[in-house]
Amino acid sequence: MKLYFPVPKYNGNYKEGMAQFGWPRARGRLHAGCDLYAPFKSDVVAITDGIVVEVGDFYLGTQALAIRHEGIGVVRYGEIVEIPESFYKVGAKVKAGDIIGKVGQVIKISAMVHLELFDGTKIGPLTDRTKGIKYYNDGVKRDGNYQRRADLMNPTKLLDRLLLEGIR
Repeated sequence: MKLYFPVPKYNGNYKEGMAQFGWPRARGRLHAGCDLYAPFKSDVVAITDGIVVEVGDFYLGTQALAIRHEGIGVVRYGEIVEIPESFYKVGAKVKAGDIIGKVGQVIKISAMVHLELFDGTKIGPLTDRTKGIKYYNDGVKRDGNYQRRADLMNPTKLLDRLLLEGIR
């Protein structure tokens, strides 16, 4: 399986500060992904082959594209812009390395991709604002107000793997 790091021009650290998974947000919500900082409108690529399972508006004028990647799970690439029309439909096939959008910007100082990972064992919308979830990943179990579907996972290990093994 060919792997790609999702943001080839990545220039930040997704393991520190508010970019990291689980970082406290406003009103008790926890950060449900990792932020990958990069130049505004630089390429965002599919980490491997997959099928689009969700697409649409995300946050402050940006969009999100969720792709089921075999052997990985469902990856939501959030805060992106300019999703190609061919990928802007559920069921669209994506190949490893395809440009699936551009890095978005929600405020003038932070152009980034917000990357979330789900194991794919649940169904329904990825965002769930009705309740917190029982979060479980890598032997750590805790209650968390992530406002996401209950199969949410910490994407840090996947990103570490992609930095080591993936094409940039």
